[in-house]
Amino acid sequence: MTKPYRVAIVGCGRIAATHASTYRRHPDFEIVASADINADTLGSFQKSFDVPAGFADYAKMLVETQPDIVSICTFVGLHWPIFKASVEVGVRGIICEKPMLNTPAELAQARALVSRSGVKVVSGHMRRYGAAHLRARELFLGGAIGDPIFIAGTLEGGEMAEMGAHWIDLIRFFNGDARVEWVMAQTNMHDKRRWDHAVEDNALLYMQFENGLKAVYEGGQTVLNGDLYSLLQGSAGSIQIVQEKALIVSDKAGVRREDFGNDPPDAWKAYGLEMPDPPWNYKWDILLREFVAWLEGGEEPGAGFTNAATATEIYLAAYGSAIRREKVELPLRGADFEWDEWPGEILARQAKDGRRS
Repeated sequence: MTKPYRVAIVGCGRIAATHASTYRRHPDFEIVASADINADTLGSFQKSFDVPAGFADYAKMLVETQPDIVSICTFVGLHWPIFKASVEVGVRGIICEKPMLNTPAELAQARALVSRSGVKVVSGHMRRYGAAHLRARELFLGGAIGDPIFIAGTLEGGEMAEMGAHWIDLIRFFNGDARVEWVMAQTNMHDKRRWDHAVEDNALLYMQFENGLKAVYEGGQTVLNGDLYSLLQGSAGSIQIVQEKALIVSDKAGVRREDFGNDPPDAWKAYGLEMPDPPWNYKWDILLREFVAWLEGGEEPGAGFTNAATATEIYLAAYGSAIRREKVELPLRGADFEWDEWPGEILARQAKDGRRS
């Protein structure tokens, strides 16, 4: 590919604005088209980000503009058809928002398509590039609090997949992206709907890692120690991550606080960019630069398809556990879960019927 990489964006809502503003900060990219079924939303987006071409039909946009890169910023229910259509027109890269896919069948097809086509795919798991998270991982895996034992992550109002996918990815990140052997989960799913599908009021996920570490994700109306909180427990101390901006480290030397605020890590500072607005979007800058390096022959980044597909498999297995009320082993087998819709819809129907299958 020759630079600048030509970008098309599908879905022009709030997260698309984050994608667009990040692309515009990097000279390697040029936004050539956007698509949205809402004409007002599309027009406003084009005006805000100087996008020359707008389409109501994403498939027509892909064929007519032949982009190098596609950002998928729609609700999850549309991700797979857009993903597939993008590969079919020959795009080289995709940035797909989380949660990435609806069903185990979609995940299996996406893995096969990526393997066959060689397309480079990253997900919006940019939180693994946060300065506080990078430092916590360094301490946790480096033995600063002894042997890693347990991780907890909490998100107020956070569903298992929509926002919980961030914490599933982060928990794996803190544990060196180790393999999860099995999960157990429960949700409180009734009539609530967001993002065009059923969502839960509360979610609890338990993960057993191959290396022996155990982890819990909690999302809902009230959660452990408030919103945006993570706890990393070792055999000789602990690390608390508060609001993604500070660490409270308890080790043999005592208790100390390390504050990061919105200061980016050294990797970002090497780019020579001005701070974005809002400042925490520096994480998107790092994601995008790692994506470029991968496109140009470098290694797959942490937010790449391998880890994104793994996080997807975990939240799908978690919903499957809630549906079946039993432990679910990973990887998912072909005949394990054959639903053809967002799993929350199944859980919502079960709650309405007053039963579990």
